Amino acid sequence: MRSYVIRKIDLLDKTAILWFATLFSLSSDFLKVDLGMISVSPAVLIPALGLLVFKPVRRHFLNGHLNDRDFRYIAISVALFSMLMVAQTIFSDWPDRAPSALMKTLLFFFMTHASFAMLLASKISISNIRLLLWSSAIFVLYLAYVYLVQFGEFYIGNDLTAPTQVGRNTLALYLFLMVVMSTSLLSDNQSGRNKSMDYVVLFIFILIGFLTGSRFAVVFPSLFFVLIAIKRIYEVRFKVKLLLRFVYVVLLLLAFGWSIGLALDSSLEAYLSVLMRLSNFGESGGDTSRLDLIDIGLSCFTDHNMVFGNGVKNYLTCVVASPIGTDLILHNDHLSILNNVGIVGYLLWIASILWYSKIFSVARGNYLFRLAVITYILSLVVIDGYNSPIFAILLALARLEWYTGDRRWASKT
Repeated sequence: MRSYVIRKIDLLDKTAILWFATLFSLSSDFLKVDLGMISVSPAVLIPALGLLVFKPVRRHFLNGHLNDRDFRYIAISVALFSMLMVAQTIFSDWPDRAPSALMKTLLFFFMTHASFAMLLASKISISNIRLLLWSSAIFVLYLAYVYLVQFGEFYIGNDLTAPTQVGRNTLALYLFLMVVMSTSLLSDNQSGRNKSMDYVVLFIFILIGFLTGSRFAVVFPSLFFVLIAIKRIYEVRFKVKLLLRFVYVVLLLLAFGWSIGLALDSSLEAYLSVLMRLSNFGESGGDTSRLDLIDIGLSCFTDHNMVFGNGVKNYLTCVVASPIGTDLILHNDHLSILNNVGIVGYLLWIASILWYSKIFSVARGNYLFRLAVITYILSLVVIDGYNSPIFAILLALARLEWYTGDRRWASKT
């Protein structure tokens, strides 16, 4: 009986490692499984299967209230938000779009807690995490080779069959997840050789993100590292060495980009187009449309039911009726949620996110994944990804960071 239990635990650990190894599928449409209204990647399916197969995962999933006195409030907030969203989906004028948004949101909440239960029930060693990070780095380097060498394009997408810029923002978000995990690995006490290799893999993820040409690949890591610096300054532990290392990484990125630009007979200005787009925000046609969408979204929100919302995806009616004339999403999820479920729904959503990820628990230990959650929440002003599986994994890792650090430390004091 004991050997059977040990084999079950070993199988759970291997399943968790397999799950981490499939995280790269979050950035690939080719590997997703079509489930009708939505399509999911293996990185979403494995936690669900682990919940069905492994008893420790189910125990942690169902008994979250035993280790967190605030869990009941999280459950109530999620339940009320989901009920409100179901009601607003029923009254939506977009039956072809609203049910899909509802299903993705419900799956997001489920996957977040299932991922946390999977992480808590299994044991993944630092060496395995390092191996998985390098596997992901090899995957994105292969993407870079295909686009820059075989396709001859000066950007990186996520389709290996034909060059396309569609989906590169999703790829940038995945790379941000890898940057956060690499930074977390660097925060542990390790030998000099291992730490040097971890700096290399972090550099690779930042570089490939830069090569995607997506502004998210610049904004997300930059904001994340700025928050880390602010936290270090606040703790009076900020070191000049850390700043010098950051400057060193930036200089390496610029030098590497310049050398690739020369090798491909491309100008440095073309290679740095993502920075030009950032500095000229609001001047290009695409940026002007986004600013118009924010204005339309605000007007649509204030002209309808501000308390409980106007119905899931009903803001699209306002966009179609505007000079834009097509059903573009707002590219601002804070504004989208306000339009969908109103102030009440927004407060329930943000409360459940902040409670679950333990943003306000700063007792002790690492705070990197929670800083990543703050970065993601702030960045939802310019992206649509509040129900993204990448966000779900970040929330699960942030809660695990609290569980293994702050909570256990606080219980001893």
